[in-house]
Amino acid sequence: MRFHVLGPLEVIRDGQPIVVPGVHQRATLGFLLLHPNTAVATSRLLRALWDQEPPVTARKMVQNAVAGLRRTLGGGADVLTRAPGYQLSVRADQVDLAAFQELSARGRAELAAGSWAAAAATLSAALGHWRGPALADLAEEGLAWPEAVALDSARMVTFEDWAEAQLALGHHQELVPELESAVETTPLRERLTGLLMLALYRCGRQADALERYRRTRGALVDQLGLDPGHELQNLERAILDHEPWLASRPTGALTSRHAGVLAPGRMIASSGPIAGTGALAGTGALARAGAVAGTGGLAAGGVVAAAGVAGVGGDGGAAGARLPEVLPARAPGVHAARKWVSVLAGRLDIGSGAELSDPEDADRVLRAVTATVRAETARFGGEVHTALGSVWIAVFGLPRTREDDAERAVRAGLAIRRAVATSAKASSCGVGQYDLRMAVTTGEVLATLTQATPAAAASAAATAMSGDVTGRCMRLLASAPRGELRVCEATRAASDGAFTHASTDEHGRGVGGVVAVRSGGLASAFGAGPAGREGALHVPFLEREHEKDLMHRLLAETARRHRPRLVTIFGEPGIGKSRLLWEFCREAGDAAVSRDVQFLHGRIGRFQSGPFEVLADITRTWAGITEDDSRELAVTKLAAAVGMTGATFEVSHRLAAELVPLLDPAWPGGEDGARVLAAWRRALGRIAAVAPTVLVVEDLHRGDDRLLDCLEVLDEQLGRVPLLVVASTRPDLLERRPCWAGGKRDATTMSLDQLSAAAIQHLMVDLAVLYGLRPAPSAPPLAGAGGGGRGPAPETAAHECGTVAKVGGNPLFAVALVEMLRAARAAKGDGVSPALLIDSAGPIGPGSAMVSIPRTVHGVIAAWLDTLPSRSRLVLQGAAVFGATVWAAPVAAECELTREDVLRELGYLERRGVLRQMPTVADPDPHYEFRHAFVRDVAYSQIPRAVRGRWHLCFARWLGDEHGRVAQDDLRRHHHRRADSLTAAAG
Repeated sequence: MRFHVLGPLEVIRDGQPIVVPGVHQRATLGFLLLHPNTAVATSRLLRALWDQEPPVTARKMVQNAVAGLRRTLGGGADVLTRAPGYQLSVRADQVDLAAFQELSARGRAELAAGSWAAAAATLSAALGHWRGPALADLAEEGLAWPEAVALDSARMVTFEDWAEAQLALGHHQELVPELESAVETTPLRERLTGLLMLALYRCGRQADALERYRRTRGALVDQLGLDPGHELQNLERAILDHEPWLASRPTGALTSRHAGVLAPGRMIASSGPIAGTGALAGTGALARAGAVAGTGGLAAGGVVAAAGVAGVGGDGGAAGARLPEVLPARAPGVHAARKWVSVLAGRLDIGSGAELSDPEDADRVLRAVTATVRAETARFGGEVHTALGSVWIAVFGLPRTREDDAERAVRAGLAIRRAVATSAKASSCGVGQYDLRMAVTTGEVLATLTQATPAAAASAAATAMSGDVTGRCMRLLASAPRGELRVCEATRAASDGAFTHASTDEHGRGVGGVVAVRSGGLASAFGAGPAGREGALHVPFLEREHEKDLMHRLLAETARRHRPRLVTIFGEPGIGKSRLLWEFCREAGDAAVSRDVQFLHGRIGRFQSGPFEVLADITRTWAGITEDDSRELAVTKLAAAVGMTGATFEVSHRLAAELVPLLDPAWPGGEDGARVLAAWRRALGRIAAVAPTVLVVEDLHRGDDRLLDCLEVLDEQLGRVPLLVVASTRPDLLERRPCWAGGKRDATTMSLDQLSAAAIQHLMVDLAVLYGLRPAPSAPPLAGAGGGGRGPAPETAAHECGTVAKVGGNPLFAVALVEMLRAARAAKGDGVSPALLIDSAGPIGPGSAMVSIPRTVHGVIAAWLDTLPSRSRLVLQGAAVFGATVWAAPVAAECELTREDVLRELGYLERRGVLRQMPTVADPDPHYEFRHAFVRDVAYSQIPRAVRGRWHLCFARWLGDEHGRVAQDDLRRHHHRRADSLTAAAG
């Protein structure tokens, strides 16, 4: 009897497959085969089969599955009862996995010894054992195990070893097509790219080799802010210089300084199942490595890990048994992180279920749905990770977190459902009616990130995740009626207020299917624009009087001099940019007694239809055009609005005709872009010529480069008109445009700093009193706060200092914290908590290592941290583990960076507003502290426990060593305690 796990699970007896009935029997057998001749605890089997939420009869069901397996296998293999669970007793030659491992290890040894032909033959034989993704049939049942994912990773490393051997044999001509297909699937896998570059060069295609390098480098720089590794850069220079070793047999090259790109195991990454179009399937090694011939529908794909299991991949594989040892960023191109994600799952129901559809008709439907699913998922920032037949899974939050991933997932689901419903009504395929049922769940996962692109070009093969979010989503999907989109409680809480549900519970919360998107979406106390809701402004306006007065002076100067001016307001998320603009526009409108001030307002949305949508919104609002207006009526209104500026009838209609393309929010620009934008500038100039005008554009950091080009030069191209252009943005804009508005005569830049501790305390006390969380204080009003209200009572000030320190001067964080306390009191344990419990960097007390943080604050911070370059994020995480105060020496020692590198990164983090430099006298190295305690806690909680525990231990030893220079017994004891507890938790 033989067992096959390198593909769908198979059991062969006397050359014939035998049926293993029932998913529980097959899953139990598959999991035991991944751990042959090893006792597997029953608890592990329960988690493997039911994703940590087993039914009450789960143990009995496992016992029945084992009993059934014993009957099915007969004497071919023994399923033994071994404490603490069960053990499958098989010989090594009975399992294809053992043969693959043995052949891979032997081939790698032959490769290292320079036996190229033997290595190529051995590795080809190893790849020949693969029939598709590991345990593909169980994955289709929703059972995604890290062990199976790691097998796919080991398979790809073996393919790279085989390709290296073929190159050494001079088979570069035959190898190029297969390498090109593999690199197109995983474009940021540097070892694979290096092999392709070398093969292309030896084929006389130097230009193509350099173009491949440029494409890889461009993707890395654009999407990750990283350059390729030194090895790939050296290979590019070698190609440019026509170094002799490139054209010769690469025996020396593979053992020299150039071996980094080509050596096995250099890049810890995985391709996973390779999606093709049918052309790749065949007898080639790539097909043997698991290429999947697609049919134009959703290609079968899996979530792939850059990880290994004990005994998988050999000593040069993706990872060995000690996986946690390679998770930090010491291994270039891979790291692991705990991340919050939202999973969108859908299933296409074709026909009524009674009739059987023709497979070609069903294929046409699947093709159409495929295009919709991929397009809408990408539009909302997600990635389709798995697709098996009519079932697909998309993930939002990997590899890059966004603060609204839950809302994005639900919006994508609604858009897909709407498009599929429209297609179903118009369909003439012979499959009858078809529709979707969908589900969204949100939760924390352990993500393994390789050289992944964080934008829409990312592939599912670049990331992996472990956790119960996908399992919960599949269970919720099974309970969703046809045509409905169901969300879990965590998703509802993370997107509270953004959607309308089919019904509400006794607490007024939305339940049942999501039926619509609410206009306006989520609104915060600071989220209203200049035309926003005054009722939302129950939060006092504090310590922004200077900035507001400056804007009033600039408006007065603009009106007096009739010269446009550009004002850019920078500030971190939640710092109060929108609130400042609201107050300025309100007061500027009230103060205009002799002559009205005109206001044009636009916000660059999170889900843009086109690069100039904000200009379309401004134009339509100014002209009074509604969504229901026909094209003819819209042009008429636009011409009338232009006529109100004093233009003649002919000029009004000509200008309106030129602006027609801009009325479409999805207008992409194109060839007529320059002409239409010039017409918009002329219209804006005519508006400003009538009366002083304030043009407000919020969230400029989201803007397309073409939009930024247009707005940056408005003050230079409009002539002498009283126009004040005010743009608000996060500091992220300076990463893209370091010289934004720099050196211009009529440009002003202001940065909103954090509020003082006194102002934050005043704000939180006012809200606490408003919500009935505490009695009104009797202290006098806060001096210099710029608003009314009373400060905290002296007797409570000491208690409130710790709370104030958590938010670090950010008013949004302060409001969210009070709202969390209010909601927690009102909830009384019902439903999902408004707070998240995350691991705290501490120390926060002897009894707990967790801290509560508002969901909105956690989302904002996690998304903010994901915009940092990888090395900066590594230094930040090291600082978060070390302590509230940090300097270069300990972080450099643990992160294996030079002191100069760490100092540079710490300075960068200070410029980004994450850290604050502290005054020091005795120490030559600058000391830094976190500007927000919440930021430190979020950065700390994203580190895997095993890595965190090792860092704590290293820092404890460093503090006890002479390098610490200053005895810090309390901090050292804290690191020892955390290291012990985390080591125990990680097993």
